[in-house]
Amino acid sequence: MARLQVAGLATGSHSISAFYAGDASDQPASSQSTTVTVAAPVAELNDANLSGMNLSGYDLAGADLTIANLSGADLSGADLANANQTGANLTKANLSGANLSGANLTLAKLNFANLSGAKLIFTNLTGANLKGANLKGAVLFGIVGTPRNLPK
Repeated sequence: MARLQVAGLATGSHSISAFYAGDASDQPASSQSTTVTVAAPVAELNDANLSGMNLSGYDLAGADLTIANLSGADLSGADLANANQTGANLTKANLSGANLSGANLTLAKLNFANLSGAKLIFTNLTGANLKGANLKGAVLFGIVGTPRNLPK
């Protein structure tokens, strides 16, 4: 997987390219490029295609990930506190152990996402689709709004 380095980027716009090798059971190899705008200290990644990228453990607190494509991305242990992920595609994303406290996930697609052990404290899940999501051991407290297809 490609690794996106957000921490340490200077304020301004940066072009980031990644190559996704995939595997036989996954999509074919492909490359992708996106522009990241960093307005210190918050990353603006709205409408970015970050599918399949390894963002494990990254500090994306307060980031703008509005309608970003993070499908299949590894965000395990990432700090996404107060991040705006309105309409983001997080289908099959690994968010295990991630901090999503105060995040806005309105209308986000979290289908089959791994949220095991994640912190969702005062997280806005209005209309978010959680079909097939793994919430084992997740901390859900003070959830704002009503998500769709909340696993039982």
